[in-house]
Amino acid sequence: MALSVPERIEAYLQANGPTRTGVLTSYIAREAETSEDYIRQALGRLTREGRIEQPKRGYYQLPNGEANQKETAAKSEFALATPSTDMVRLPLVEVSAGKGKDILETDIEEFYYISRRHLRRQFGVDPNKVVVMRITGNSMVPTLNPGDLVFIVQHDGADLRGGAIYVFHKQHVGLFIKRVRVADNFRIELHGDNPAEGVITIDPADAYDFTIIGRMLSVMKSL
Repeated sequence: MALSVPERIEAYLQANGPTRTGVLTSYIAREAETSEDYIRQALGRLTREGRIEQPKRGYYQLPNGEANQKETAAKSEFALATPSTDMVRLPLVEVSAGKGKDILETDIEEFYYISRRHLRRQFGVDPNKVVVMRITGNSMVPTLNPGDLVFIVQHDGADLRGGAIYVFHKQHVGLFIKRVRVADNFRIELHGDNPAEGVITIDPADAYDFTIIGRMLSVMKSL
């Protein structure tokens, strides 16, 4: 028998622990084939009933002391979607739509769980080559706004797609995200979608300063 939305929420938190609201609502909405607004309403009801709690703003978890007592995930079809089977744990880091954010050498403390089947079916990519990045800065507004989550697939730099959005790393600058335009004489132009932003031009002689981290697959808008 299919799980109800509240049961799915509890099972997910049982499997994954404290989870950001946006991650939880988007996953359950997709699995239950309902709206994120409905999921947020269900979260409110469960919180009022004491079945889940908010350890801090923007997160949900099972009540302290109850996590090990819950058997919902193990007894249901949702167990097939735990991190050890269909679920993949993607690193979640910040990327600047602006001047850059150097976080490559920092410890990753936040992760995003998503179905491997969904990634393969939706994008045709290897789930192990996907990372989730949270947007900071305004250079890609209105396409990407601060707080949006973008799914990035690792890219080796070959066959850049003009008009696509890529994440780059530049020495002494850090990570940043821009739209690519392929210009003449093997030059690459990096554009922000914000009309107020200038253009970064990469000449062949300067290419060694830049590393292409990956190409954007999709964006999940912040609430």
